[in-house]
Amino acid sequence: MSVSNKGAGDTRQMSSDWIDTLVQKLGQNSSVAKEIKAAQKNGKLKTGLVGVDKTNEKLIFVPVNIENK
Repeated sequence: MSVSNKGAGDTRQMSSDWIDTLVQKLGQNSSVAKEIKAAQKNGKLKTGLVGVDKTNEKLIFVPVNIENK
């Protein structure tokens, strides 16, 4: 699995800068943006990658902490 360095606003996908850029694009009145901001403030926002294990075709979730560019 990999993330792109060409994410929204020229940020690395799943990084805090990327999340902030997406929150701005959603707008301050967005309920999703409000929930993300609250989770960031409380230290409860978690990021991860989802994929399919080709050996057994099961869905997998890998928690990640991606640094900014």
